[in-house]
Amino acid sequence: PSGSEDPSPRKPGAFADPAGLADPSPAAAPRQDEGGAKTKGALGELWVQFGLLGLVSGVLIVAAQNMGLLPSEVTDIFADSGADLLEGATGAINAAADLFPNAEELDMDVLELAAFLGVSTEAVRESLEAGGASELGELAAAEAGVDLTTQLATVLLFGSLGAFAGIAKDSVDRPDAEKGLVFTDTGLFTPGEGRSGTPLKGTLSPDSKYVKDDALKSAFGMGARKFAREIRQLIRQALLAKVPKSEIPKMMDRLVLSNQAVLDREHAREQVPSAAPVMFMYDVLCKFIDIVFEDRPIARFWFLETVARMPYFAYMNTLHLYETLGWWRSPELRAVHAAEEDNESHHLLIMESLGGDQVWLDRFLAQHSAIAYYLTLVGFFLVDPRFSYNFSRLLEFHAVDTYGEFLDANEEQLKSMPPPPVAVDYYRAADLYMFDKFQTSQQGKDPSELRRPPCSTLYDVFKNICDDEMEHVKTMTACEEWIVGGPSPVPLQAVSLSAQEYEAEVTRTPEGREAWKRWSEAVNKAALKK
Repeated sequence: PSGSEDPSPRKPGAFADPAGLADPSPAAAPRQDEGGAKTKGALGELWVQFGLLGLVSGVLIVAAQNMGLLPSEVTDIFADSGADLLEGATGAINAAADLFPNAEELDMDVLELAAFLGVSTEAVRESLEAGGASELGELAAAEAGVDLTTQLATVLLFGSLGAFAGIAKDSVDRPDAEKGLVFTDTGLFTPGEGRSGTPLKGTLSPDSKYVKDDALKSAFGMGARKFAREIRQLIRQALLAKVPKSEIPKMMDRLVLSNQAVLDREHAREQVPSAAPVMFMYDVLCKFIDIVFEDRPIARFWFLETVARMPYFAYMNTLHLYETLGWWRSPELRAVHAAEEDNESHHLLIMESLGGDQVWLDRFLAQHSAIAYYLTLVGFFLVDPRFSYNFSRLLEFHAVDTYGEFLDANEEQLKSMPPPPVAVDYYRAADLYMFDKFQTSQQGKDPSELRRPPCSTLYDVFKNICDDEMEHVKTMTACEEWIVGGPSPVPLQAVSLSAQEYEAEVTRTPEGREAWKRWSEAVNKAALKK
């Protein structure tokens, strides 16, 4: 962790660089050289070249099919030159023009032309008997129209296969340093991930590609960037090639977690009463986590935190919908859920800095499971908010059990390791407004009594996360009890000031006292008129 070696580029706030000051690496992404040479354009990318080649191949194959050429003949044409193919197409068109004027005579030339155009001989005979060559042309045009979609799909298929082949070849053949494939962030894209300086904030030279990458883009642009990262790593894993990863200390591999011990903890504590559909979904999720992430605690935590953010997105979005429709509104409750999501988001960043997202399959499963979980919670919230809050309460309690067991099983090792910078930045920041906001059990306490957890070792980090999850349990419990008639977890009204507090705040300054006086006089006059 001292940074004496020169490891591969790391994610923002990565564990291996506690100071957060190491430059990710000049090889992390292609940049302009000192001579000012411009980065090659899109046509210089191998996947673009292969994609164009695939499109051309698709066009030639469709053209050959339209001319009735056999596969062996197509092969001969490709072996010789494309000029022969164009010449053959021209000849076929000229032959068609010569044959149509004499189409009233039923001979083999017309039947051969029908076969060439993809029209059955029976259809040709019926057409000629009914009225001659004009209807033959209409039949041919109709058949050609039906085939157009298939032909276009064939061309696009060959283009896609070519582009995919280019990505595969580029992923395996070229050195990582040339194509920026040292994955500084394989999970969520974080602006500033390639910067030097502090973990999430640094200084960029004007010609750095990260200046452009930091800005929001269209959904297509950001999706394409994500797809390019993921597909390259997937191909390399499938071909058993070396997959670049963040530099993580070997000590992390010695951390352990027992599924049975977590289950025993869960059975030993007070159980959360739940409806059958909610409990079924919870059991399925926990069983899935136990099977897929057995003996991989950090990857398990990363998956858990990816999923754990979804309830608060679901609650905020549903509450926004209710506000828009004019059904119900509470800005304070939305703010609490937003703070809860912010807390889980920082847990996720911490697990990423510890290498929890390094395996492609883990990322695929986590992100798709999160979407399914989000939709499930929205459905529960629409039917009965109590179900949705109860599901979150179950999952947060499971997180408390999991982190608690992890702390007990690895206490000595965790206390010998420093915290990642992103954890220190969150827990020891000067502004802890969002940190305080999600802890509804802390409301009304004196500032000196609020949680201000230490963050000196990795043990402190996981202890803080475990305590955070317990605070989420308390908030979800309060929300669930509120739904069935208990007190609200937060003040629901938009204004919580009393009349005396409001007057004291407004009249604190001379301008405020004058405004208060004029307003009072206007109110009194209006009251007298009644």
